[in-house]
Amino acid sequence: MQLESFLLKRFGHDAERLLKRMHTGGENNSKGTLYELQFTVARIFAIAALESNLDDFLISRQEAGFVDDIVLREKSRGVKRNYQARNSSGSTSKWSESLGRKFQLQQQLDLEFHGYEHSYQVLLVPDQARADQNNLAIPPEMRSYSASEFHPSADNSVALLCKNASVRSHVSKVCASNDLSDLDSAFRLVLSVCIDAPAVVSVGDFVGLARSISKPDLFSGTAPIRPGPPGWLLSKCAEFEGMKAEIKLGVYCVRYQGFEVTTGADLTEPDVAVLDGLDTPLKFMKFLMATLRHQLL
Repeated sequence: MQLESFLLKRFGHDAERLLKRMHTGGENNSKGTLYELQFTVARIFAIAALESNLDDFLISRQEAGFVDDIVLREKSRGVKRNYQARNSSGSTSKWSESLGRKFQLQQQLDLEFHGYEHSYQVLLVPDQARADQNNLAIPPEMRSYSASEFHPSADNSVALLCKNASVRSHVSKVCASNDLSDLDSAFRLVLSVCIDAPAVVSVGDFVGLARSISKPDLFSGTAPIRPGPPGWLLSKCAEFEGMKAEIKLGVYCVRYQGFEVTTGADLTEPDVAVLDGLDTPLKFMKFLMATLRHQLL
């Protein structure tokens, strides 16, 4: 069932129209605010500092949803956390009945349509007192899946690292450094990756890509080395205009004219004669698909 059909059947026309308006607004501001981006990067560093399987955590921004600014998924536990960021001390950062309705709709959408085991909705604000007030205002029956959290607002990454000891500690652990210049450079590298990221990216891919372009390597703490696709795969893709190979969720992904094939990270190099025989994009993509089927057996 399509999302729009589910909304019509489960909640009616008002919910469907609300989602369309919200998603249109989100797409029009797809680069988002600095506040949202800084929080996203802070979460990436926190996970990279504290967790071992970084590809278990997926992050996206501006999804089609009622609580949609930042979305964090934990695949192995079936958990989805949705953040609505309000970088304001005014009325927009206050808990309201309208916001409560969106939280309720998102909760039901995640459990009933998307099939997650657990879903949590978070109102993100830059003032601790406002977060405390919001948590008191949330109806008791919603508190098991709704909350307001504080995240400081800062003009730049240096200011954020100086303001927030927790963020600085996580970045320091990932970088194995206490030098503020190193931490700022690493934070800004991940920030740049976030700005240009596709729809859904794992924390492992965020950090791995940032590390691959970091000269010198600023991520020598907890971040594993994630090499790019093997040379033979990159060379073969280069033979066909528009074909690209990259790392995605810890495995190799080959894209060509809207078609995508994902293979295991243990993809082995075929014989030269086999490679030479794959002289068209279609033949090569079919070869990769056959390789994937073999890996799944």
